[in-house]
Amino acid sequence: MMGIKTEGNKVFCKECSKELKMKASQVIFNFCPFCGSPLNLLSYNLNKEKEKIIKLKTIREVQKIITDSDDLKKIIYLINTIN
Repeated sequence: MMGIKTEGNKVFCKECSKELKMKASQVIFNFCPFCGSPLNLLSYNLNKEKEKIIKLKTIREVQKIITDSDDLKKIIYLINTIN
């Protein structure tokens, strides 16, 4: 079984179920530091990029509605705390 699984903001190796400390990167392939299982990170990185796009679209929609910069800062803070 090759790859990773995610639960919320946590990432785990599918083989040994250990939590992995993942950072956004351009790496598409790596090995689990615990069991050596190959990890295909392409789908993980693609999902992170999709999340960024969704967040940006949400912020743009909110910006269209809200003109007060203090309200906008509060909403951006709330969006960031959700993720």
